[in-house]
Amino acid sequence: MMRRFTIAALAMSGLFAVAQVLTVSPDAHVRASTGLTKSEQARLLPALQSATGDDRPDLLNSFRAYKESLAKTGTPAIIAISAKDCGVHSNCPFLVLLQHGSADVLILNSVAGDWNLKDTRHHGFRDIILTNYQGIRQLVSTWLYDGQSYRVSACMDRTSDGAQHETPAVQCGF
Repeated sequence: MMRRFTIAALAMSGLFAVAQVLTVSPDAHVRASTGLTKSEQARLLPALQSATGDDRPDLLNSFRAYKESLAKTGTPAIIAISAKDCGVHSNCPFLVLLQHGSADVLILNSVAGDWNLKDTRHHGFRDIILTNYQGIRQLVSTWLYDGQSYRVSACMDRTSDGAQHETPAVQCGF
């Protein structure tokens, strides 16, 4: 099984540009981070600095960035997840930024150990699922776009024994 995964990962790495980095989440989702252009990097840096409160000029080196078409039209959003400032169980700062004019505007700021996009949409934008790992528990939150930003709409608490129950959404809105 591990050998198949390794072979698949190596085969996939040949498909991506050199600037991309493969990351594997705790749930074994494999993603290639996107190499950003110089202008995208210049636009993203101040947005990340503002969102994190960290003004280091090399802050981009602490994040993996993914261009995702969250809406059917328009410029893809940038999903940035920290690769270094992670808490327990790989829970990292998770940001979604949307280009507005010459700047990136923060539309989601949370913490996640894993993320996924749903096919369902609100206000034209795909819904986002974030998983936050807490020991033997996972808090799985669903985020919906409200026309201005993403808001947590549902939260499920799952334990390692398979039990799950709905939790107040406010508990997942990190």
